[in-house]
Amino acid sequence: MSHRTSFFQRLTLVNDLEDCLKLSKFEADQFVWSLMKELEKLPRSLLGDVNIEFKKFIQKHLNVSILSFPSGMQVFDWQIPRAWRVLHLEVISPNGLPLLEKFDQSMHVVQYSGSFSGKLSRSNFIKKVNSVEELPNAIPYKTSYYENDWGLNLPHSLVESLPEGDYEINLQVEFYDSELQIFEILLPGRSKREVIFHTYFCHPYMANDNNSGVALTVALAKLVEGTLGNHEWTYRFVFVPETIGAIAYIRENLENFKSNVDKIFVLSCLGDNGPFSIVESPYSNAAGRTANYLWQSVDRPQQIYSWRDRGSDERQYAAPGVELPVCTLSRSKFGTFVSYHTFDDNLNFVTREGLQSSFRALNDIVQFCELDGVYVSATLCEPMLSKRQLYPRQSVRFNHDPHLKNLTTFVSLCNGSRSLIDALVLANVPAAEALDLVVTALQNQLITRKS
Repeated sequence: MSHRTSFFQRLTLVNDLEDCLKLSKFEADQFVWSLMKELEKLPRSLLGDVNIEFKKFIQKHLNVSILSFPSGMQVFDWQIPRAWRVLHLEVISPNGLPLLEKFDQSMHVVQYSGSFSGKLSRSNFIKKVNSVEELPNAIPYKTSYYENDWGLNLPHSLVESLPEGDYEINLQVEFYDSELQIFEILLPGRSKREVIFHTYFCHPYMANDNNSGVALTVALAKLVEGTLGNHEWTYRFVFVPETIGAIAYIRENLENFKSNVDKIFVLSCLGDNGPFSIVESPYSNAAGRTANYLWQSVDRPQQIYSWRDRGSDERQYAAPGVELPVCTLSRSKFGTFVSYHTFDDNLNFVTREGLQSSFRALNDIVQFCELDGVYVSATLCEPMLSKRQLYPRQSVRFNHDPHLKNLTTFVSLCNGSRSLIDALVLANVPAAEALDLVVTALQNQLITRKS
């Protein structure tokens, strides 16, 4: 395949994505919001029957493949756990009445809590209860995946109102063998080089962390899928239970990823109006450089977090010996917003504006990936811009057209050794102009792709 054909196909994809977004901006907004409303009703955990409804959700929207890992399977230093469910919960207050009329095991019980039956004084009972003092009406989200200590999650206002006396607790849970499931959709391109968009689904109900990551990954996958294979790169869209799922997924694919993956973007907490945030890996890589350049907005600040501030599955992709090109993309990063890991992280916290602007920024990253490479100026000395209708019809005394200056500076830096990102950054081209500028340079044969 000639470079010219490859460029034409690349430009077609960019135009397809832009046209799709322009024609369906309202529909895309509605689609993402409808996904968020579906997800807020779905209980979830690491594995087990509780994830059946999520499986139906993901299969409804995407033609995913399923990777399964049985309980007890060793994955590097970890082991796939058993599944867990609550069989019975009853807490009787000193007045003889139940403390909870009804309970939700995803909310009111610490996930992977063990069983407990007995009486406790108020002081000893509240030691086993999690609450958030600064959010008195919020129910916190707590897990005990690998300890199985028992505990409950309740609003702090309820905890504060508990009367003195003995509390009778009957909490019965079951652990059973199951399969941890990972869902992925692979969209092959003309190149075996891969871009991965990775997100996690194990947090029940919570909107920003991480129904937003799931909804936007589904929408982005459908957008690329809608180009009907007219893309240069191979794309993977991956949905895992956080941490243990990422470790199992890497174990399954490490050799292939080492050979073929160019960029991995972990998507987390993307639904609010916070700054466009990046968690960097401990080493420079193509994903981080791309995000640093593109993951920003003209009207919102960008926030860069170091490796020390890691917390999601970038920890696994960037681990020693794995060291894949990864960064995490967020708005308000996990752990930085007040409703984090509480069930106040709901649809009242995220915004349509935040979700839509995140979607558009992710779309920009896909378009940029399609154009990525190393370019060289197509002419010796400066190209003649006037015959391409790119130069003013008459010269002026002070020509300060910033767009023309950006274009000519960018072309002058395409020397066959710099990456596209490096040339754009060195030319000081604003990220908002980058895609149009590169497309203009290609369409007018000012640059050619070397690799």
